[in-house]
Amino acid sequence: MRRLVSRSNSGPRHVLRMVLGGYAIVHRLRTKTFRDPEEIGGRLAQKVFMIGPDGNASIVVYLMEKQDSKISRIGGISIIPLADQSA
Repeated sequence: MRRLVSRSNSGPRHVLRMVLGGYAIVHRLRTKTFRDPEEIGGRLAQKVFMIGPDGNASIVVYLMEKQDSKISRIGGISIIPLADQSA
């Protein structure tokens, strides 16, 4: 499992550079399917099945954090490659 972002204080431009440079599945995906949200470690998580531009499949887990304003924001992203489900 590769961790992309977790409470990054480096700002959105840094995160965008990371996505563009090393996480093509998130930036240039071929297809996506949202799974039902679930709780992981006491946090709401949204799992998304994605197929990247290279044809490889992964589950991307977006860990959500509740803000003071009651709005949920992405607090972390994990990418779990699925070796046997490439397209």
